[in-house]
Amino acid sequence: MPITFHEEIETWDKVFDIKDQIKNFANDQLYGWMSNISEAVGIYNIDLETAKRAEIERCKFNKMQDHKFIKKAILEAL
Repeated sequence: MPITFHEEIETWDKVFDIKDQIKNFANDQLYGWMSNISEAVGIYNIDLETAKRAEIERCKFNKMQDHKFIKKAILEAL
């Protein structure tokens, strides 16, 4: 019986601990991401939510570059 997509994902996670790796990466990067957003607030005289939305929009382009797909998901969750 062929394995399902969900089972395959679970297997990869067990082997490579992907969920924890992504969580650790995001935790390591979050301070820098928020620091950049805070800097934009001061430079452009905009509110925090506007700066965050602008950064999320920038993440939609070249999603694989600089792990933007992870950054986008984390910023959207905040």
